[in-house]
Amino acid sequence: MKGSRWQPVITAVVVTAAFLPPYLVPQQARPANLSAAKTEQQFAPPVVAETKAGCRAIKDIVYAPDRGLAGDLYVPNVDDGGLHPAVIVIHGGAWTKGQRNSIDQIDIAHRLTEHGYAAFLIDYRLIQDGGLYPSPIKDVNDAFGYLVTNAAKWGVDPNRIGMFGGSVGGTMALLSAYAPHTGPFAPSTYKDVTQKVRAVVANSPLTDIRDIELTWVIKWMNDTPWHTPKIYADASPVTYVTSAVPTLLIHGTADSTVDFNQSVTLAKALRANGVTAELVQLPGANHHPLYNDLVADRERAFARMFQFLDKNLKGDSAP
Repeated sequence: MKGSRWQPVITAVVVTAAFLPPYLVPQQARPANLSAAKTEQQFAPPVVAETKAGCRAIKDIVYAPDRGLAGDLYVPNVDDGGLHPAVIVIHGGAWTKGQRNSIDQIDIAHRLTEHGYAAFLIDYRLIQDGGLYPSPIKDVNDAFGYLVTNAAKWGVDPNRIGMFGGSVGGTMALLSAYAPHTGPFAPSTYKDVTQKVRAVVANSPLTDIRDIELTWVIKWMNDTPWHTPKIYADASPVTYVTSAVPTLLIHGTADSTVDFNQSVTLAKALRANGVTAELVQLPGANHHPLYNDLVADRERAFARMFQFLDKNLKGDSAP
């Protein structure tokens, strides 16, 4: 591990929290910067809006009232008496920025509804709002639990829910799909949900952070990989390949933010464990190829994405 090269320069020094940089202060010493918790009744009711032909959006659905977290549900305007398969969409942003209603996220929602899927775009706690590891993953798991529990209300099939995420959103989608919703990832509200995520699509994700020395990853983890290797392993999707679900990875080979080999490593590990794994390699593409202006790359990736989702959430391999 790269971190081992730091061992000779680490000395036994006792340091109090007052002298640590903000991102290394223990989580319990950093109160969340969220507004006071509210009951669900204190939030404004969800707003239904027509956003595009063939699609309606139910905005501001509060899935975690105690944390002030909400999502927007986009549903196909098709009343065929059936329940829609659904995809939870998780934005990226290095755990410090990003939001559910960005143009890129809404574009993905519209594409999903055009293909017959409901899309649940969610926000989660960012670092500055108490979102150090593992809090955002617990948020994602609560969003999944909310959608399963309220599936009939929104016309969603609770047994055909997948996940999509970009960058760190992809990392959290993989963790939510693979890892048990217990222990550090246990949801705060929806603890008794038995359904599982059926399939996951991850765009440019981190898959193994044990050997990464990126300041923004260390900031989220609130510690270093050489100091707490077990926690870094727990936060790496590659750790859970034996309990993984069908996975599609989309990654540019010239990604300068998240190394392309992060997806290569996970794909190999999944296949070695008998898990369906597809890797869309986009030669010369940088980070987030689904969001860039290279139309050919973007449309090729989306085409593969819907082939994969249709097979695993609609086709023969779906429940």
